[in-house]
Amino acid sequence: MTSLHNSQTPTRTWLRYAEAASYLGTSERQLRRLVADKKIGHTKLGLHTLFSPDQLDAYIEARTFTPEQQS
Repeated sequence: MTSLHNSQTPTRTWLRYAEAASYLGTSERQLRRLVADKKIGHTKLGLHTLFSPDQLDAYIEARTFTPEQQS
């Protein structure tokens, strides 16, 4: 019998609103607004809204401005 659980499969880290808001350095209220406006990636599992660090990093990266070097 083959097991469906692979011990080498990495587990995902999921953050809830409070943890994700802290990760972003913002308030839970602001994060809820971003979710409601569909401006930040998130995952719905049942009634839970969860965030992966990759989703939060993508949000940060999309809003990071890097000025061009003047020579």
